[in-house]
Amino acid sequence: MVILPHKKQDFSTVCTKSYHGDAKPIFGGFMMYGIVLEGGGARGAYQVGAWKALRELGIDYQGVAGTSVGALNGAMMVQGDFNKTLEVWSDITPSKVVNFDDELYEKVKNLKISTDDTPILLQRIKSIFHNRGMDTAPLHSLLCQWIDEKKIREAGIEFGIVTVSLSDLTPFKLFLQDIPQGKLIDYLLASASMPVFQRQRIDNRVFLDGGVYDNLPISLLAHKGFQELIVVRLVRKGLKKREKI
Repeated sequence: MVILPHKKQDFSTVCTKSYHGDAKPIFGGFMMYGIVLEGGGARGAYQVGAWKALRELGIDYQGVAGTSVGALNGAMMVQGDFNKTLEVWSDITPSKVVNFDDELYEKVKNLKISTDDTPILLQRIKSIFHNRGMDTAPLHSLLCQWIDEKKIREAGIEFGIVTVSLSDLTPFKLFLQDIPQGKLIDYLLASASMPVFQRQRIDNRVFLDGGVYDNLPISLLAHKGFQELIVVRLVRKGLKKREKI
C-alpha cells in the first residue's frame, strides 16, 4: 500500500511494506507498525511532514529505524517531541550543523562568489582540509539540546540505527540496548557522519555515515518481527534500493 503525501504538504512518498518472513511479532496479537527513515541530508525535513501525517492519521508505531539524518529524526520520533522537532527543522541553518558561515554557504550554493569572497572561501577550504573534514561541533551542541536519552530509553519503542566503523571496515546495525548508556548522541553522530564531516570517534573506533552501507534499514525492523513497515524515502523518484530481508 502506498500513502501519497497531501499536495499541500511537499514531503517524501510514504509507503508501507508487508513483511511475512519467519520472524514472530514481539508484541503478540496485534499488528506492529515500524517506521523506517532513509538517509538524505537536508531532505530530512520531509520526514517531519511524514511524521505529521502519521499523527493526523492516528497511526501508532512500536519501532523506528533510521540511517544518517533518518537516525536523528528517528530518535526524536521515539522521544515523541514533535513540536520540538518541527521547531528545530524550521530554524535549521548550515551553521547549526557545521562550522561554516551561512552567508558564504548560500553564495557557494548559488554560485555567486565574488572576488571579495574568494580569500575567505579559500581559507575555509584550507581549514576543512587541515581538520580532515567540516567541524560538526554545532550539530553536537544542537543534539545535546535536542535529544533526551533517558526519555528515549524509557519510551518502550524499538530504535535501531546504522553506521560503519572505518577502523575495521565493519558495519554496525545497533539497537538501543546495544548502545552504552550516555553514548546515544555519539552513535547518532556516527550514523550521520557524512564523508565531508570530521570523523566521529567512539572508543578508539572511527565511524562513517551509515548510508554508505545501508541507507534504508528495512531489515533492522523486519528481523525484529514487524509485519507492517512504513518506509519514508528521501531519494529521488525512480531510485530504489534492493533490500534483502
